Amino acid sequence: MAKVKIATIWLEGCAGCHMSFLDIDEAIIELAKVVEFSRSPITDIKEFVPVDVGIVEGGVGNTEEEEVLKELRAHCKILMAWGDCACFGGVCAMRNTFDKEEVLRRGYIETESTSKGKIPCPPGVPALLDQVKP
Repeated sequence: MAKVKIATIWLEGCAGCHMSFLDIDEAIIELAKVVEFSRSPITDIKEFVPVDVGIVEGGVGNTEEEEVLKELRAHCKILMAWGDCACFGGVCAMRNTFDKEEVLRRGYIETESTSKGKIPCPPGVPALLDQVKP
């Protein structure tokens, strides 16, 4: 029997789902007999190849995450949302009740511990989406 090929991605979230997966300890040896991991934070493989199942952890909060998710979708037969953040937005989606500029202003300029803060905008930093999408 051929192994099921799996790729996982970690988007906007805490990585708790991937950590929980690693907590299966020795059972991972049995899993390795039937599953082949491709691109994943677990394997540190960065390139996408065709897989049977793509697993998404985390919400989509910026343009780079949106592109990574689209690339995973293009390389898998089945796409699965894994965990609260991927299914519902999780803690990251708390910003969805505010305007994006308001969130950035509060986080970088108005916090009590910030002195002469400014909203960073270096080249290459992905743009925030207006809302986190599950």
